[in-house]
Amino acid sequence: MAGSGQLDPVDVIIGKLALDQRLVDEGQLTEARMHCSMDASRTLAQVLYGLGYLSIQQAERLEHAAMVMRTREEDKLLCELAVKRKIITAPQAEEVLQVQKNAARNPGQLPRVKELLVNREYVKGPMIDILMDLVRQVSPYSKTDKPPEPPKPPPGKVEGAARTSSGDTGRTTKGDEKPPPGGKAEGAARPSSGDTGRAVKTEEKPQIFPPGSSAAARLAELRKLRTSAAATNESAAPSRAEAALPGPERPGGWGASSKPPERPPVKPAAAPVPESPGPKPPDGGDVPAAQAARLTEGSIFTRAVRGGAFPDSRPTIDPIVPSVAFDFESVEQLEEFLRGKPGFWYSRHGNPTVRACEERIASLEGAEDAVLAASGLGAITATLLTLLKPGDSIALTDGLYGGTWHLLNDVLAEFNITVRRIPAKDWLLIREQLSGTTKLVYFEPITNPMLRLWDPRPAATDAKRFGILTMVDNTFATPVNFRPIEHGIDIVFHSCTKYLNGHSDVTAGVICGRKDLVGRIRERMKLLGPTLSPFDAWLLARGLKTFPLRMKAHNENALFIARALEKLPRVKRVWYPGLESHPDRTLAKWMLPTGHGGVITFEVDGGLPAAKSFMNRLKLCHRAVSLGGVETLVSLPILSSHWQIPQVELDRQGIPQGAVRVSVGIEDAGDILADLQQALA
Repeated sequence: MAGSGQLDPVDVIIGKLALDQRLVDEGQLTEARMHCSMDASRTLAQVLYGLGYLSIQQAERLEHAAMVMRTREEDKLLCELAVKRKIITAPQAEEVLQVQKNAARNPGQLPRVKELLVNREYVKGPMIDILMDLVRQVSPYSKTDKPPEPPKPPPGKVEGAARTSSGDTGRTTKGDEKPPPGGKAEGAARPSSGDTGRAVKTEEKPQIFPPGSSAAARLAELRKLRTSAAATNESAAPSRAEAALPGPERPGGWGASSKPPERPPVKPAAAPVPESPGPKPPDGGDVPAAQAARLTEGSIFTRAVRGGAFPDSRPTIDPIVPSVAFDFESVEQLEEFLRGKPGFWYSRHGNPTVRACEERIASLEGAEDAVLAASGLGAITATLLTLLKPGDSIALTDGLYGGTWHLLNDVLAEFNITVRRIPAKDWLLIREQLSGTTKLVYFEPITNPMLRLWDPRPAATDAKRFGILTMVDNTFATPVNFRPIEHGIDIVFHSCTKYLNGHSDVTAGVICGRKDLVGRIRERMKLLGPTLSPFDAWLLARGLKTFPLRMKAHNENALFIARALEKLPRVKRVWYPGLESHPDRTLAKWMLPTGHGGVITFEVDGGLPAAKSFMNRLKLCHRAVSLGGVETLVSLPILSSHWQIPQVELDRQGIPQGAVRVSVGIEDAGDILADLQQALA
């Protein structure tokens, strides 16, 4: 790393990591460090990405790894100072460093040891400030070094010449003259990768890249230089700046010569397909302008594919964009997109119709971003495979949807991911349940199907203290009745198949949360492939327009029917958060102030045989799985959502054999109740 110039310490780490991982070579790194020193607003990883040496994923991973290393080294120094001065004990230091080490696997900002020490009351606030001042004085990451003095010209060299070496970022000037801000001094030479200390005359080489120029500007300037060189038949080898670009101009692209290999002789083109003869102009006349324009569009085969243009309009309803691929005006525009400019190029990676729907759901949930998948379990799977890796563990509560339970207990076990169960309502034991390998806490604020309530606030507070992410399934509550992000939850999942769409004609799932977390899940989803089609996204977006109105009807109808069911003789018990008899009624008053959802669960007297008989006598309500549609759906949990769940797990969740789940629709509440009453008679 010699001669790296005045780089930020984090950039030094990034460069070392890039070399260690063989992502770049010495020459590429030297050039990137030169540009980084000229543009302090960008990190070394961003410069390497701009030059085309790294993908955006590689650049993000390098930046994250460098920041983690810097944070952990400074915090390790903080603990050493605190132990040396007998402010904390060595076991206390080891404890907080271990918590930070476990949290380093998670995305986002790494928890600082100073905060952990204060939260555990190992160190008081004023004392931690004193310790941090000491750390800043001795930490190499906090030093502000003076810029190096420009080297003096060696004896016998031409006055005004500057010696450049690999990675040097300063320019020598004659005497005590200083270069003007943002410009170059008279007699300065542009440092270039690979220089070995030769004296260079000041007028020999102009500065190709102005300080602070963007990667796109540099690429455009290099293209101009290459075009000019080709026009004058220059056969000299490409410059070092050109050689750093990917493509045939890089060393080794075409061998020793800078010219491309000769192409094989072109075969004569086949005779074109004759076109249908059009109307001929009169003798001596010209072809009419409109007809001439039409003829330039190509043959009938081309016009069948390319004829016509989409009218420039602003439709009231979001259009369906089923296109798989998207055009770019130029290669330069494509390069800008690949560097992060918003746009679309392939529908598995993103689609305008899908994106509009994602933004609408994120707004409803109060999240920074959202990403849609082709099913609810597809969204959950992509999230878990993004946030967890072999050896990690996930903490679960009781009362999960059956499909989620099978995924977590059956599938994740094959990936060596451990499931840890948090006892019902016992957040006081979270320290014992959350080991150092736990990376995620997952639960449902309203459980399926017994409709028990979980307060998200203790979970969010305790998990954050240990550097653990929290994720909830908010399908039953919906953003109309409850928004978990407002109470500290990191990730919110919805099965959009249910209330968000509301018409039982779309299968979809969505993940909402912080932009950085959703961005990571989106990248993983591109590779896993559970892409939502534009047609389904359009139907989902249409359903969202009536979503609040539908939820109002679901809430009102369900409360009316739940109260009536409690009075029927063949009903042993009713579970609904809006009833005074509900075991979590006090929590429901705070958690669900605007409504309690559209699902009711009740137990039929007589067990499973009586429940089956009730189902067979229904006339208006649908005997079907799923929920959240405008129509009323009735199912038996042990024969639908919780099919093949072990009996010990059913007992743990308190699901009786005679349980019936009713997803109350928006039909007339009296008609729904009459059908339930006659089936129970």
